[in-house]
Amino acid sequence: MSGDFGNVSLTEVHRVLTTARDAGFQEFDTAPNYGRGFIEFALGKTFGNDSEVRINTKCGNIPFVGKTFDVSDIRRSVDDSLIRLRRDSINVLFLHNPRAEVPDYSALLTLMDELKSEGKIMYSGISVARNFPYSEVVNLNDFDVVQDDHNLLYTSEYLGRLASTTGFMARSPLASGLLGGRITAETTFASEDHRSGWLKGERLEFICSILDEITARWQTPLPTLARAFLLQNDDVHQTIFGVRRADHVTDIVDQLNSERVSDEILCAIVDHYQSRIESNENLAY
Repeated sequence: MSGDFGNVSLTEVHRVLTTARDAGFQEFDTAPNYGRGFIEFALGKTFGNDSEVRINTKCGNIPFVGKTFDVSDIRRSVDDSLIRLRRDSINVLFLHNPRAEVPDYSALLTLMDELKSEGKIMYSGISVARNFPYSEVVNLNDFDVVQDDHNLLYTSEYLGRLASTTGFMARSPLASGLLGGRITAETTFASEDHRSGWLKGERLEFICSILDEITARWQTPLPTLARAFLLQNDDVHQTIFGVRRADHVTDIVDQLNSERVSDEILCAIVDHYQSRIESNENLAY
């Protein structure tokens, strides 16, 4: 709803957020650079006075500035987020996909502790970047929550490997929309949509061909399979479902109230996808 996948009006954002709240969802995930602050502002306008709603946000990628993990910049980012969110405290504050910009995490971990003691955040987190060797620079168990891509097309290397005191939060459950059931080999994305730069041509055709095979073989809608893969996994403590319309919220509620998808089917689908990309890893999701 940030506008990063195409324009969405504030009125529509408010309607979707209230639909989610009325359905019982009480935790929302965002970042200051999603819509360059727009979605934080929208969350604040909708939920600013709702003490039962928890909002997670990120730091390290500042609107109109870019990536910076300098302690003073992060403090400023947190304060700006609190203003937009109309809140005194953030639930989980995630470092936003740090890579080589952070050679030493000691100052950032100290900052997280300070922000907790000041009451500005409840928990510390890191939203990891794919294919970066974090084990060489930081112990991820020093954070309260680790957030990573995890879905039918991509398995997080951290799933089930973190300490019991560290939560795992899955993001991209529909694999950037590929598992949403609407994208085809002929789909094109608007220039402002980040998928336009990498989800196209041979890669798009290859992935869609595999998804067509999965749909034909297991006769179950892709979104149903994708949601079940996460909701039925005990190692996934929370899942961030990206929603843009009110019916997306309804779909999640319906799945929560429906019968389980066979674990054997889900494993077979993952195995099928992995076997198909073995010789074409450069075209994988």
